Amino acid sequence: MADPNYRQELANWIRPANNSNHDGIPGYAQGINEHFDFATPLFATVLRTFDLGNDLAERSRKLVEQSPAIVVLGTQNDTQSDWLNAGQALERILLRSQAVGLSCSFLNQPVQVPQLRSELSKVLSQSGFPQLILRLGFCKQVKPTPRRTVEDVVI
Repeated sequence: MADPNYRQELANWIRPANNSNHDGIPGYAQGINEHFDFATPLFATVLRTFDLGNDLAERSRKLVEQSPAIVVLGTQNDTQSDWLNAGQALERILLRSQAVGLSCSFLNQPVQVPQLRSELSKVLSQSGFPQLILRLGFCKQVKPTPRRTVEDVVI
């Protein structure tokens, strides 16, 4: 969040829920009550303007601490083949989780930022390369975010 370019990009993806465009993150997915959806552009402006990194880090820390399960999927090496294998393993995890009613959410930053990825490897005391982190647990249903139609993405 300290990087203004990152904040700009993230803010550009946040939009009101009543927007007809299916791309982006509706305000309700960011915790904005739908009755206050009119304030979503203001939220995006605040996000774009101010480094909220410490606040968001604290929120993420609490999410992790309160999660029933944290899964780190890793590989022995870090080649394109390993990435594909990790993706296939992720597919199986997500499908099986859905089948038994588990909810999953991604915690991507620790594996996307090289320094954090290295620190994560040390904390895990495992050889290899962490590829992704998932929070798993049972929860109440939430409103899904909009998606493009199949016709929009398949040729």
